[in-house]
Amino acid sequence: MTPPRLLPQQAILSSLTSIASLKQCALSCPVLYTSYKAAESFIIAQILYNQIGFGVLPEAVLALSSSCLKSSDLEHFAEANFRKRRPPSSVYSFKDAFLMSELHMRVDLLRRIFFRKALTASQCASPSQPASPSEIDRIERAFYRFEMYRHIFSRFQQNRHWRVEAQQDMFFKYFSPWENEQLACVHEFLAQLVIPGMFP
Repeated sequence: MTPPRLLPQQAILSSLTSIASLKQCALSCPVLYTSYKAAESFIIAQILYNQIGFGVLPEAVLALSSSCLKSSDLEHFAEANFRKRRPPSSVYSFKDAFLMSELHMRVDLLRRIFFRKALTASQCASPSQPASPSEIDRIERAFYRFEMYRHIFSRFQQNRHWRVEAQQDMFFKYFSPWENEQLACVHEFLAQLVIPGMFP
């Protein structure tokens, strides 16, 4: 994926950690903009790897894709993408990359709050104990799966896919029991943020 040669300006742009920062830098002077356009696909993909990480990027791509689904596409989308986890793309439009970057900032914030609450409530861990990279990826994937679930089902409440049996057949069956348990934990966590008075 790495080009044979990167100009110093391209290497700098490739080290950024958000697409918003890329936009600001690339538009700051003609030299940076020209350097960016000469290696646009690589720079965008590298920034997404920097920010989201390879362990979560496939889910970030699917979360974006699921936001544009039509009702008739639901079953095919689930079968094509949930049965086997696919490696992330290496080519993204700037618009798609920007949307993924912005969503990940929210996922990252929610994940930090989630860990802080979980560690505080746990008697087996210190609140100051940092989460491992694999734990971070695991919970961020759960947040992205929740976003996919929301996109797939909340937009079609009058459709037959809204029924519990159809949800199981189209969504939950593709994930392991512990992945579905993580999804349930994320759901409860988000519900507590939205309606805290209903939870102890």
